[in-house]
Amino acid sequence: MIQIWNKKIKFEDALNDLKDIFFNSLKFYFRKDRKKQIGKSLIYSSIAIIQLTNGLIASEAVESFKNWLLMDNPICVLRRKRIERKVIIPPILEKYKKLLKKIYLEEFNKNELDVNKYRVWCQYNLKINTHSLKYAFEEFITKKIGEDFNLRIRKDHSLIQKVVENEIRKKLDIQPNKHI
Repeated sequence: MIQIWNKKIKFEDALNDLKDIFFNSLKFYFRKDRKKQIGKSLIYSSIAIIQLTNGLIASEAVESFKNWLLMDNPICVLRRKRIERKVIIPPILEKYKKLLKKIYLEEFNKNELDVNKYRVWCQYNLKINTHSLKYAFEEFITKKIGEDFNLRIRKDHSLIQKVVENEIRKKLDIQPNKHI
């Protein structure tokens, strides 16, 4: 059986779906029953939004989320294999940072937030794998930049770092060098 990794989802549709999940979870979080389960949904949907809006792989998204909670800046730096990448946290998450940090610190064990559990959450709740979020971002950027850039995106992500940052800022309405 051939397994297809890219589910060909659209960036805008995926972002809207993730925002819906995030806000629905937020609405139900303050009920006393199922608080931990809904807290996990808030955390995992936040990670998925970060992954989608930055074109990260799942492990990078989880690491970026953890790093962001410890910082005051909506742009965090991710270091992987001697390459530095800037990860821009969308304003939707920046607005609820205190709540997300509280959920992460109080309701998650340190080892509980791992990549495999996040992947399972995406598969179960979004009916997609995490690679599809990365590919949706790449397709979105490819349409913005042009088709000739498509192969270069897949080979070396650092080539388009500045273009990607500008496109994300425009799409998510983030002002350069300003805190939200």
